[in-house]
Amino acid sequence: MNVTQADAYVDIYSEGKIDVNGLIEARATGADIFIGSDNLINVNNLIYANDTIGLDGGSSLYGAGVVVTALSKDVNGEYLSGGLLKTDNDGSIFISSDDDIMILGAVGELSAGNALTSDIILTTISGDITLHGTSSDQYARVDAKDSVAMSAKNINILESSLVSALGDGGYVTLEATKVVYIGASSSESDAVGRVEADTRIHLKADEARIAGAMNVDDGGDGSNSLSKLYISVESLAFIEGTVTSSSDIYFHAGVDATDTLVSLEAAKTLDN
Repeated sequence: MNVTQADAYVDIYSEGKIDVNGLIEARATGADIFIGSDNLINVNNLIYANDTIGLDGGSSLYGAGVVVTALSKDVNGEYLSGGLLKTDNDGSIFISSDDDIMILGAVGELSAGNALTSDIILTTISGDITLHGTSSDQYARVDAKDSVAMSAKNINILESSLVSALGDGGYVTLEATKVVYIGASSSESDAVGRVEADTRIHLKADEARIAGAMNVDDGGDGSNSLSKLYISVESLAFIEGTVTSSSDIYFHAGVDATDTLVSLEAAKTLDN
């Protein structure tokens, strides 16, 4: 399916499962793609829009409302098949679901540092968000230029997975009512789960378990850096991986579930 008329859009809705096994694209200036289902949206090919992509999944017997399947690449690392969502420069991607959101492929770009999509938002009220790559050469990734925001019951960034916002001023927020888990590698062929941003990462959850890596680095040094990393938990932060920033790191336990990220960051900045 290909839409080329300026400001056009693709709008697909089903009460049942939607399998995207063929190309869906809207390449005209300002063109958007919206796909909604009361059941599962299974993305197994490229979805490309010039401006905005919106997926709104429901609930299914699989326990998931949106699945972006694992990628297949050629020997040069070029895309062959699998779930891939992309926009043109300064576009946006929104993924919501009643049940789980599972990212095994790519939302944004196939390689780090080349993001065109400005903002990516993933949200599910009652389900989990899980990223899980198949190897260090086949990452599951959510890669934006300016911001990535995730909100769920549990957020799992497992082995060979990357969440990043590496454009100037880029930031990542992870909010879970229960646990945020950033995973270690389980074999030599896998890499740890990673979260990276240019100026800010804020993780807020009841529990944070970090066996992978979190890094904020805007290229500055000490007082010349604006990089800040916040870990705000109600009960527990368990870190056996790496947490780094080119400037400040803030840990705060005993936060209230109703505290907003803005209020937590303001309080910690004053304390500093």
